[in-house]
Amino acid sequence: MYRLLINFIFLLYTGSISAEQSVSTTFLISLDGFKLDYLSKSNTPNLLKVAKKIDNVIRLKPIFPSVTFPNHVSMVTGRYPTEHGILFNTMVDPTIKGEVFTLTNRNALNNPVWWQNTDPIWVTLSKQGKTSFTLFWPGSEVLISGVRPKKWLSYDHSMSSMDRVKKLISWIENNKVGRPDFVTLYLSEVDSAGHRYGPDNKKMFSSIQSVDHSIGFLISELKRIKIFNSSNLVIVSDHGMDTLDPQKIVIAEDLLPAAFDVDWVWYGATFGFDLKLDNQIQILNYLKDNRGFTCWPRNKLPNHFHFKEHRRAPDIICMMERGGYLKKKYSLFVPNGVHGYSPNLKSMHGILIANGPDIELKRENLSAVSIIEIYPLLTKLLNITPLENDSLGALSNLVKNR
Repeated sequence: MYRLLINFIFLLYTGSISAEQSVSTTFLISLDGFKLDYLSKSNTPNLLKVAKKIDNVIRLKPIFPSVTFPNHVSMVTGRYPTEHGILFNTMVDPTIKGEVFTLTNRNALNNPVWWQNTDPIWVTLSKQGKTSFTLFWPGSEVLISGVRPKKWLSYDHSMSSMDRVKKLISWIENNKVGRPDFVTLYLSEVDSAGHRYGPDNKKMFSSIQSVDHSIGFLISELKRIKIFNSSNLVIVSDHGMDTLDPQKIVIAEDLLPAAFDVDWVWYGATFGFDLKLDNQIQILNYLKDNRGFTCWPRNKLPNHFHFKEHRRAPDIICMMERGGYLKKKYSLFVPNGVHGYSPNLKSMHGILIANGPDIELKRENLSAVSIIEIYPLLTKLLNITPLENDSLGALSNLVKNR
């Protein structure tokens, strides 16, 4: 037996047995803001090649709120935001003094205190003896439970999609201790173009084609280094995109009388503010007849949002009707495309494309599937024990029996 093992190792490293036959890797690839109907509105041959046919693409429904950070963290934890703690792209926490969590505050983003509620999948993999490479993902730069991915990189928004793929391939190709079990790749340019131009503007379609080209390059590189046939590709988007209606822009500072005296925390299609006075009932009564949005106390949102009481949530949370947007009075940036509306709106839905040696392509009885379901799909593909999560197992039939 010992001699057979030695011979196998010799054959593997001399090339007589390819690495494809010995290990597999699961790739989780996020196309931020990639709306489902982009597949039919633009030229996306590489994405459709992975899907095999358009009918194999699953409508992926975001969790509330339908913004980037909460949804990405839910994908890698299987928990709703009030369980994993990343409620929005901007947060304040009364227990974390002097620090506001924002996408541009690197100190807050890298502070483990914000991320301590739930281990993301790369931490669980490490604890169960497997390795991860993360070419960007919210939380992947942070030391969570004392663990970071084996390979990771501080987020650089200016890095092109193609350069991100090239960097990832170089990590895999030059790794001397074997292939990683799990890889993330985050591509942001479709979301950026959607905000800038709007989802139905022809100018943003070039970003869709650019991302599709990057996916094609990733596939060709995986084939070149001979690991494509043993790679599971799980391609997702965190939310969709809708068109802003300029007539539905609301100025935060003008929404309430000054005497109500509130602190604004969240802006956009979902917005929220904290109270300084004991005047919640008066404010809610003042806002209840507004036809452009609906407001709730933070502990009384509709049950289907799965949003529980949490110290990081604003005291009052409101959600715009389609096309609406709340902005700061003196903010110069006004997007043409917006997300953050109800997860039930089809314009907020993204995509799930999954293919690989361990993935079953049949899609019977699947319509809109929650982002929460991505986590158990990954843990099953990676053959690890999942942590407690909020999944219903809707994607369990996508993994072949092994």
